[in-house]
Amino acid sequence: MFTEEVVKVKGIEGTLATPSGHVAVPRIVFILHGVGGHRDYCYQKELGQALPAETGISTFRFDFRNCGNSDFIPNPKEGRRIAGTDKEDMDALYEHFCQNLGYQLVAVVGHSRGASVMFAWAVNHPEIYIPDLINCSGRFDAWMYKEKVLRSHPTLEVDGGYHLRAKRYEKYSDEWIPLAEVNDFSDQISPNYGKIAERTQVFTIFGSQDHIVPVADSAKWANLFDGRHTLQLIMGGDHNFYGGRGPDNKKISYNPQVVRAIVKYLSPDEEYQRFYKQNLFSAKTSRWKNIENVNNFRDFGGYQNVKPNVLFRSSGLQDITATSMRQLRDLGIKYIFDLRSSIEVQNHPTPDIPGITRLHIPVFENKDVSPKGCTRYMLKSGSAAFRKVFLTLRDYPDQPILIHCTAGKDRTGVLSALILLLLGVEREIVAREYELTTTGLEQFRLKIMDMYKMTPDHEDFNKFELLLSSRYGAMQATITTLETEWKGAAAYLKQECALTDGDIATIRHNLLVRPASHL
Repeated sequence: MFTEEVVKVKGIEGTLATPSGHVAVPRIVFILHGVGGHRDYCYQKELGQALPAETGISTFRFDFRNCGNSDFIPNPKEGRRIAGTDKEDMDALYEHFCQNLGYQLVAVVGHSRGASVMFAWAVNHPEIYIPDLINCSGRFDAWMYKEKVLRSHPTLEVDGGYHLRAKRYEKYSDEWIPLAEVNDFSDQISPNYGKIAERTQVFTIFGSQDHIVPVADSAKWANLFDGRHTLQLIMGGDHNFYGGRGPDNKKISYNPQVVRAIVKYLSPDEEYQRFYKQNLFSAKTSRWKNIENVNNFRDFGGYQNVKPNVLFRSSGLQDITATSMRQLRDLGIKYIFDLRSSIEVQNHPTPDIPGITRLHIPVFENKDVSPKGCTRYMLKSGSAAFRKVFLTLRDYPDQPILIHCTAGKDRTGVLSALILLLLGVEREIVAREYELTTTGLEQFRLKIMDMYKMTPDHEDFNKFELLLSSRYGAMQATITTLETEWKGAAAYLKQECALTDGDIATIRHNLLVRPASHL
């Protein structure tokens, strides 16, 4: 279920569709139309409604200024500009929804010219992390756009523009497209879009019978974004994803296939798999380390500007062998922080490891598992333990540490998140990193089930599943709690862990390849 409302932001009118019910962190997708289009054109209305209904992601499909129901631009004779008025529209929407209302932008979907606007905007804003850009029928060789217009309007240069049938204020009319607007689009240099941050994934969808943009452009997009690109052809679909006529003599619409493809692409499972594959390696070495008898062992550094091979996390070490100890020493680990309770350590002691200092710093002193719904309690009760870890990161630069609890999930996850957030890693990446524990614990299920049977709640299978669950949304909610109650990781560490501004600056200096300017 979802609800819709018309929203107008600085002259830009659109439809906001939001999921019914509570969501921990509001996420949003912007949907951009092409030349002569509007917010309900081809697949856009159906997509705008399907995403909140099926994935819980809000959407805002809108009319650029000079289009649909939106206002005119200041100088209509000059027409729209991708790096001018269109960028202003995107900036205004990002400011309104993301900076003012707290939405997290998770994807932009652009059709035809809208795809060029999308890519250009992403290049102009490297500070904004956009996990996914979805390119529908986007033109790679932009210079060919003017050639196409000239074939239909050979007097384009003399006339100073051309008329295009388009929907404006709920009715179709002949809208004037100035020559300057045609030239602006044709002057776009698509290879420049390759500068978009490497962590952004690109999904290209083309109709196999596209009559406006050469289908070969889809391969050019794939080559430009090689290694982070997915391509899907809609067989029989044209530029707007329509085909031949059916038995009722109406055009066949392939737009539902486009909607299904995008909804699947943005589904939680697909998002997780992309993040997992994209982050298998840190500094060209595997992020996941094969340590004998230890599960969920990985390097959680290496994101953005964070140093790799310094920050490690795992499940418990109670079953380590001589081989395991050698492997830990080979990684250069100098300090191990055990976040388990005294009861857990008593039941499953960890052997001493020659050459490595182990510090037992329980988050919950007398509890054997993290209590349900304990985020705020964990941040409060774990502050003394967390302080010891951060002081070590301050005082011993370039000396790798390992953090673990029982499963290496909640307590380890919260501490890992605090470290990454302090270092400026985007919350989307932090939440996805937490979710990787789902894969890390696959081999641990039977063993942790035996351990769970020793707890008072051992007959409650749902609680067992919760114990193993590492949901993206759960970490997003944790980050929201951190931001709402403490105004972020740095403020939390100063208030609850008694760190100073100097401590924080030193930690960042020690753990960042180059200090992030915005921290």
